[in-house]
Amino acid sequence: MPDIANRPGLAYDGEGEPIRVDDIEQDVDVIFHWIGFKATGKRDRLMEAFFPDGIRQVGNLDEKDIAAACKILGTTGQSKVVVPVLRQKKIAAVIRVVQESVLIGRKLKIALGKTPAQFNKSIEEALERMEAFSVAKSQTSDIVSRTLDKKLKNKETWELFRDHVRDICSSAVGQNKSTLSYVIREDDEPLDNVNVDETWRYLSHEALPHRGISYRTDNRVVALIIVDNIDTGSAAYGIIEQYRKSHDGRKMWKALYERFGGSDASRRLGMDAKAAYEKLKYVNEQRMSFDSFRQQFNRYVKQMEDTGIGIKPKQQRIDLIAKCLDGSLRQHAITIQSAMSIKKKGYSLEKIFTQLSVGVASSSSNGNNHWRNISSVASDGLN
Repeated sequence: MPDIANRPGLAYDGEGEPIRVDDIEQDVDVIFHWIGFKATGKRDRLMEAFFPDGIRQVGNLDEKDIAAACKILGTTGQSKVVVPVLRQKKIAAVIRVVQESVLIGRKLKIALGKTPAQFNKSIEEALERMEAFSVAKSQTSDIVSRTLDKKLKNKETWELFRDHVRDICSSAVGQNKSTLSYVIREDDEPLDNVNVDETWRYLSHEALPHRGISYRTDNRVVALIIVDNIDTGSAAYGIIEQYRKSHDGRKMWKALYERFGGSDASRRLGMDAKAAYEKLKYVNEQRMSFDSFRQQFNRYVKQMEDTGIGIKPKQQRIDLIAKCLDGSLRQHAITIQSAMSIKKKGYSLEKIFTQLSVGVASSSSNGNNHWRNISSVASDGLN
């Protein structure tokens, strides 16, 4: 077999003939081939069933619709197509990624991947998202009904109210296959470049548009959350009164934030946190314990976020590694940094902290000899 795995424009998974994949955006046949359908006739029937008008025209198809369609495919027609449960799930995951991408205008060849390995990883992540979304959806009604014992009245109760609303919006899911957090994000306009290596949670928060039927529904829910947590006889209630009739949760949030959270003092707090964040470094346990470093890092990130000076998750990960390059964790940080540049995905801030703490423990117990097996430690823990 000639070496075709790395030839431009070809996708090869070890079986049959390679399939050209110049643009997975249009080539649905490649997707079904990667799912596991090797026979051309079966792929043709699947494409006709699920993507008759093109891959982006999937509407609101869900797992129940897909299961029903697969049942028909397996029992009717001259060329029956039996779709095992696992492949049904993969089809559902593809459709989920397509629906998400359509919502924010993302290229499918970025979202789904251009090789079998990238595609499989995208599908695994989508299946995990779908399961988590299903759980969150079942809990959303209870989450949004939670109210504060001490409701917002004035500036003294602002921080408690702010954190409560943010927590609810970060946990409850809405109509746009996302949490409600995008409704109250700082920026009015969605993220310009969505074709980047970031999680759906981040992209949905930053890139979902503030328009359309789904947004209006989510915005109404946010309005109810806000109203339920404000003292009706307070000045705070007067601030949002003008937006009650239109159920505009975003405008309520912005008005309250401008009144109670957008002061010069708050801005100065954010700038101070940013300055401290930029200076923060880990050298060794004698200079500052790693636990203290971790607490300060997270505190400064939260303070900046609370005052409107946020740092993107990807940049936080890059910064964390950089802050450990000039001390006893240098070699460990370099190894993780190298692994991140190769693997691209799967490196959460929490996992990086965990692996760096392994380096601290190794350094404490073994002195400078602990670098011997560092590559295996980093790769095992970050998978």
